[in-house]
Amino acid sequence: MEASKSLKRKKLSVDSHGDSVDDEIKKKKVRTTFTGKQIYELERMFEAKKYLSSSERSEMANLLKVTEQQV
Repeated sequence: MEASKSLKRKKLSVDSHGDSVDDEIKKKKVRTTFTGKQIYELERMFEAKKYLSSSERSEMANLLKVTEQQV
């Protein structure tokens, strides 16, 4: 009985595919740091238009030197 008390349980979580992922191995997402100019342009565009077409998103990403996912 004493041996079972000393065993430690590992915390497991489930990813979006339903697979178990060890919390110790899971990587954190890197947070993007935007410049003041990038934030200004993104907010200005958002005020004018809430949803961008794919070509507008691509153009904005190129202009701001970020990925389309970050726009």
